[in-house]
Amino acid sequence: MLLSVVSADILLGSRYGVLLFYLVPIAWTAWQAGHIPALIITIFCALSRLGVEIVQEKNAGIFRPEVVWSIASELVFFLVFGGLLLKLQTQFAQERALARSDNLTKLSNARAFEMAVSGERERLRRYGRVVSLVYLDLDNFKAVNDRWGHAAGDELLITIGRTLSGNVRQVDVAARLGGDEFALLLPETGADGAKILLERLREKMLAAVEARGWPVTCSIGCVTFLDAPDSVEEMLREADAAMYRAKKSGKNRIELAVWNRQEE
Repeated sequence: MLLSVVSADILLGSRYGVLLFYLVPIAWTAWQAGHIPALIITIFCALSRLGVEIVQEKNAGIFRPEVVWSIASELVFFLVFGGLLLKLQTQFAQERALARSDNLTKLSNARAFEMAVSGERERLRRYGRVVSLVYLDLDNFKAVNDRWGHAAGDELLITIGRTLSGNVRQVDVAARLGGDEFALLLPETGADGAKILLERLREKMLAAVEARGWPVTCSIGCVTFLDAPDSVEEMLREADAAMYRAKKSGKNRIELAVWNRQEE
C-alpha cells in the first residue's frame, strides 16, 4: 500500500495532494498489527514523503529549507493520527472483551460460552472430535448470602472463578452462566480425562471455600459428546440435566454421561 501511494505521489507531483492517502497504510497497520509496526510504518511514510520532496526539488533545480519543516509537520500529523487510531483500537478491543466476559469473575459470560460450544459442535460434526461439556452449580450458595451478606457471596463467586480459570488448559473455556452456575467446555477431552479433571477441580474448590468457612459444596454434571447433537441448545440441556441429576442424588458429587447418536 505504501509503495502504491509513494508511486502515485511521484507521478502526480505537487499538482495533486496525496498526503491523506499516506494515512491508509498507517491506519491498516495500526488496526491490524499494533503499536510498534504502526510506528515503523509511520516513520517510513514520513521518510517517503521526504524522499519524494527531495526528488521533486532536485528535478526543479532548487532546494527550499522549508521542505524539512513541512516533512516534520507531516510526521507529527502521521504520529497523532496513528496514536488516535491505536487508542480507538485498544478501546474497541476492551469493549469487545467486556461484552464476552462476566464482570464479577472475569470468566466468559453465557453468550460467549454458547458461541464457543457452537464452534466445538461444528468441529465435532465435521471431524468427529470428542468434547466434554460441564455444568457446575454451588450447593447452599443462598446460605452464604443470608448469613454473611451479598459481598461474601460475590467473594465466593470470585473464588470459584479463580479456581476454575487457574486449573484448566488454555484451550478450555470456563464461564459463569449466571447466579451460582458455572460451566466448562473441554475440547479433545473424553470421559476418563474429564473425570480426572473434575475430581481435582472439586477438591480444590472445596478446599478454597472451607478455608473461608463457607458451608458450600458443588454439584457437577458432565456430558462427553462422541457425536454432534442437532443443536447447541441440546448440548446445553444434556449438561444441565446431568448437573441436576447430581443435585437430586445428594449434591456434592459428579454425574458423568456419554452422548452418542448411535446409542439414542
